[in-house]
Amino acid sequence: MSKHLARDSSVWNRLIYGSSRVPLNVDHEQSISEKEVERNRKKPMNFRLVIFYAWMAITTVFALYEVSKFSLPSNLNPSLVSGANDISKPKVGLSSKAGVLFANKEPSNEIIEVSYPFVPSERYGQSLHTQLLVNDTFDSWGHPSFAQYSPPDVEFNRVVLTLHVNITGIQYDRLGHLFVGGAEVWRTSTIEPGGSLVFSVFSKDVSKYLALFKEESDVLFQLDNVVTDRYTGKPHVELYADYYYDATAASDAEFGQVLVNAASSDPRYRYFDIRKPADKVYPLIKEKDPKTPPITTISGEERLTIQLPQVSKNTTRLQLDIFASGNGDEEFWYTNVLDKYKDVFGSDSGLLGHGPLRIVNVFFDGEKIASQTQQPFIFTGGISPSFWSPIVAINAFGLPSINVDVSGLLPLLWEGGNHTISFDVSNGLDEVDGGHSGVGNGWITGVNLLTYENKDVVQATGQILHIGNRTRGNSISFGRKTFLSQIVNGILESQLTSELTLQLANGQELSTVASSFSKGEISNVQQYLNSGNKQSVVHTGHNAKSFILSNKYDLEDRIHQTNVSLSYPLVLDSNQNGTANATDLDVSIVYSLATTLDIDDHRVMASAIGQNATSVFHLRPDGNYGDAKMTTRYSIQVSGPTKDFTYKRRVDADHGKITYDQENYEENTSDWSEIDQLIEELASINGTDHGPLPELPTVW
Repeated sequence: MSKHLARDSSVWNRLIYGSSRVPLNVDHEQSISEKEVERNRKKPMNFRLVIFYAWMAITTVFALYEVSKFSLPSNLNPSLVSGANDISKPKVGLSSKAGVLFANKEPSNEIIEVSYPFVPSERYGQSLHTQLLVNDTFDSWGHPSFAQYSPPDVEFNRVVLTLHVNITGIQYDRLGHLFVGGAEVWRTSTIEPGGSLVFSVFSKDVSKYLALFKEESDVLFQLDNVVTDRYTGKPHVELYADYYYDATAASDAEFGQVLVNAASSDPRYRYFDIRKPADKVYPLIKEKDPKTPPITTISGEERLTIQLPQVSKNTTRLQLDIFASGNGDEEFWYTNVLDKYKDVFGSDSGLLGHGPLRIVNVFFDGEKIASQTQQPFIFTGGISPSFWSPIVAINAFGLPSINVDVSGLLPLLWEGGNHTISFDVSNGLDEVDGGHSGVGNGWITGVNLLTYENKDVVQATGQILHIGNRTRGNSISFGRKTFLSQIVNGILESQLTSELTLQLANGQELSTVASSFSKGEISNVQQYLNSGNKQSVVHTGHNAKSFILSNKYDLEDRIHQTNVSLSYPLVLDSNQNGTANATDLDVSIVYSLATTLDIDDHRVMASAIGQNATSVFHLRPDGNYGDAKMTTRYSIQVSGPTKDFTYKRRVDADHGKITYDQENYEENTSDWSEIDQLIEELASINGTDHGPLPELPTVW
């Protein structure tokens, strides 16, 4: 079986479709029993405990009481979706045995992702060459598409990939991985067809991986799938590469898909400049067989440890790209409860333990140097499948990697030797209280090391000055047989500081101090009532990253600074009612992503996207059916290398159709106040601060 567990072991899919169709090739780790704790809890409580529990319940209810008052679409008409005939009592949680067959749709329905639209950049001009890299139908497990790759006979410095997927029948969503030369460059997910012919087209600028496309290598596309008499969908994938030559490439920098003005006013920074594709890309997870996907799965308290390569003396920057997404029991990690409440509503309730915090940690020779949380990805079968037709969730077609600057490791990698880089996925609280809960099974991980060189550097020396980290976290909770309230918070911070001295070709010496700071923090509030039939989740993740380069002899003499902030607010609300033969499930979601990029104290990019939706499902013995309404708003402001602009888009969907789609584009925008206010409001969505939860902002 393939290393990646894809979607079959997802708890949400088990709730929606029943048991996993594909047995896992690993044993499920048994959770620690909490029966003794529960027995102790049943003993009479003293007066102080009574006061504490009452305070806890009131605090949590107060923090969540307006979840149901979000500005969500209403007046649903649950008549569009018809489902499978099997029905069983749903487990608690934000899901149902939702319908998997979408009826009355027109042939060939396009499924879209609302995202940054200018890919490729207009500055690239016309494509010089188009090459078909993948053309395959995926109907099996563990058989990726493999092909030899040869670069085109044209001069190019930019590469844009376009993925075409079409599928019909009934099928899960599936996770896809693209590897070039053994390095993962794109992680994506497929659409659920729901009985209709659906297709998607999505482009990704992979120019930072240009070095992989400049040499003979291979292309591997992994999309594990299982086809049965009932689950008949076979995704057909066509992947094209377009090659461009951008004569102005040295004047811009990439942030995701966006070209921004990253020019530094200090001429000393040019030796550390990363406004270009990486000079070398090292896939850190390797397989002897090029047809075996070079990824691994991190579970429990596992730590992935990899030998680091030696780099050339003219290498001046190092970055890690970490592809990590929770799958199987970890797909909906942000809804997990503390271990002691896993069976609070019964052993078959469907609640998963290990808590709702997930932080990706990076270690160098055993010392932590970076910590970042991950976006709570939602695939097209997640939470409620009808949410995501015809608009998928944020980043569903292009799951971004976690990018970490590790230039401070250069002094040791210049010299070589036996040095390792390690990765784990932490539940946050174990690092605070010394526990060993770990995480569940299923963090699919791929890692690349990107190096940036400068031709004017002939020699380099340095030393690591400081490695430091700090962890804070806490949980407050109270649960009985009919209700559960828990508040969990965690903050993990890391710092790496090094002295970097460059000998230049002109005979001069440049002595600097490089510092990288990272912080991953999460606030998560959950409430379950009516034995878990009513559930509310307020989850806010936030990442902050900084890279600072200063004069070694005068640290106040700053050469360059980059600050990145990402916020991931997510609010889910579910209410389940039913009898032995019929169940109704109301689900609402507010899902957002806010990003800012500042260079030398100047904002050069800010973006915000929010999805606001409601869904109704009716589970019946003769077939399940339901419907959803969604509004997606996207806004981005950019200070670009040639122009400043603002782009906005709003898309409404109802009954599986797009009912409203409006775009607005404006150049020469210099006032950042509107989008800054929007991002501040999104970042403030936090169930533990300031009482009532704010609504999703409406001024986009």
